[in-house]
Amino acid sequence: STIKIKSISTLKIKLFNSVIGSDTKTLTNDEELNTYFKDELNKANTSSNEISWDTKFIQEYDRYRLSSDILLKSLSIPRRSRIMVKNKSDDLTVVFGKKGANSIFTLGNSEGDSTLISHEAGLEYFYSDEDEKGFQIDNEFNKAFLLAKDKLFSKPKISNIKGRRANAIKTLKALINIYPNSTDHCQDTIDIIRELDDISDGSLKDISKLDLKNPQKSYDELLQIVSPNTIKNIREKVKRFEQYEELLLFVKQLSK
Repeated sequence: STIKIKSISTLKIKLFNSVIGSDTKTLTNDEELNTYFKDELNKANTSSNEISWDTKFIQEYDRYRLSSDILLKSLSIPRRSRIMVKNKSDDLTVVFGKKGANSIFTLGNSEGDSTLISHEAGLEYFYSDEDEKGFQIDNEFNKAFLLAKDKLFSKPKISNIKGRRANAIKTLKALINIYPNSTDHCQDTIDIIRELDDISDGSLKDISKLDLKNPQKSYDELLQIVSPNTIKNIREKVKRFEQYEELLLFVKQLSK
């Protein structure tokens, strides 16, 4: 890619400058030659030659996309289609859905466990060989399916308030007590931290470091760290996401 080529070229230039620069130095017996640029160049070359995890899926899609017959058949598959494949290592149910532009995969088992999984893992579960046969789902399907389906569009749990989040909230509450004019904005920021966890670690750290000896200055700095417009955008983003249509598209049962 262009980015990889630029990365490798930059490393080569640094290497050349390091080797043929105007300044030279003779190493003493207790010094070692540092091969940093050579190592970084080798790393960049290796990385550029690695195959991305999604390459095989893209290639497979492109191959079948050129066959209008197969593409039309795939487009005719109804939503909420479900199928079982056998001879797998575990009994699992994989669910694929979309909420807005977001693709979501979940994995459930008959023991009552369900979890969100990455796109890479989800596509691997749905990937099939041409000669793989499908079967009707069995009685073990429903329990695992319902758990995985519920997980698909459930709101993620907010982690316990501790560390930088707790410190930031503590500072904001203190600022409210000593500078009442800051109450509305501080409370809005606290709500975002507590309910949505949508303030960056860097901003949380900056809030915690506010010098409350000068309340007016601290409040002005807070407005720069988390502006009213930032809070507005976060709330609007959440509202838009909640209004997105939830689509359950495909379900695959894996059986031993």
